[in-house]
Amino acid sequence: MFLLAASTGTIQAQVNSLVIKTTDGTESVKQLSTVQQLSFYGGNLMLKYLSGTSDAFTLSNIKVLYFKSLTNGIDNPVTLTNSDGVMVYPNPAGDVIYVRNIPNGRSQIAIFRMDGTLTMNATVTTDPGAINVSPLERGLYFLRINGQSFKIIKL
Repeated sequence: MFLLAASTGTIQAQVNSLVIKTTDGTESVKQLSTVQQLSFYGGNLMLKYLSGTSDAFTLSNIKVLYFKSLTNGIDNPVTLTNSDGVMVYPNPAGDVIYVRNIPNGRSQIAIFRMDGTLTMNATVTTDPGAINVSPLERGLYFLRINGQSFKIIKL
């Protein structure tokens, strides 16, 4: 089981591996049971294993990053859901992210870089609401929706 944290709660995803597809067509499958720590640092995806070894993947070379299901092997981008039912998906994201179950059917969304710099504002008035994130560089971002925060990865 792999846990992802949203600022208002923790969700559980039934996955057993992380799949990393690079721009040169290489695909790496990493068993989550062997991963001690997954982090982003200096433009890299860093994996530290229980064995003490590690791997680094340059974010600009990652084309697709997703989790593979524990039960059926189907590729599953992660959907983040908080305790109020607001959902942000897919995560990792390509050019568009969607937000569902927005309270009152309208929401202001702010997207921040890891250093806290505001990079984008959007207003969502439909459910699901689509946000074009194609102008964002690859990396980890925070979304603030009605005072709640979510982490997303932009590929």
